[in-house]
Amino acid sequence: DKTAKVWDLRHCTLLQTLQGHSQAVFAVDQDTEAQRAFTGSADKSIRIWDRKTGHCLKVLWPCMETEGARDIITALSYDSGFLACSASATVWLFSTETGQCLHTYEPHKKRIESIQLRMHQPDQAEGVLVSAAQDGLLKYWSLSDDGSGMRTLRGHSAAVKCLVFDEER
Repeated sequence: DKTAKVWDLRHCTLLQTLQGHSQAVFAVDQDTEAQRAFTGSADKSIRIWDRKTGHCLKVLWPCMETEGARDIITALSYDSGFLACSASATVWLFSTETGQCLHTYEPHKKRIESIQLRMHQPDQAEGVLVSAAQDGLLKYWSLSDDGSGMRTLRGHSAAVKCLVFDEER
């Protein structure tokens, strides 16, 4: 229905409907304080929402940053002022404060299904990005090396649809 809904699961009540995308929403995330929500859509945009008011604060158009990448937003991940998103086999890293695209990566040969971003030193834009794709591969790399030190985890015989990044184990 082209919206994202915020629910109180404890009471099974709808808290908010975020409206603004012109096509289906495929990816969502929020900050740890639940102050902002992030949605990615088939309309090729990412919207940053104020969770208190439900108003859209900013619209990002990552698919327009790279020539030839014209696909829907399939995954996104927010951490400490940075937002990673993917469409097709491309990943973009944005500053949510400025809306500026900081890096573009092309880690896979097929569509990326899931990504996870963890910032270790946000003030220096240092962190780790992990992606999973239809090519059956997981890729991870440090943001400080522009992807040149990218590592590949092999072993799946089919597409990897989602992943969880756990810093504890």
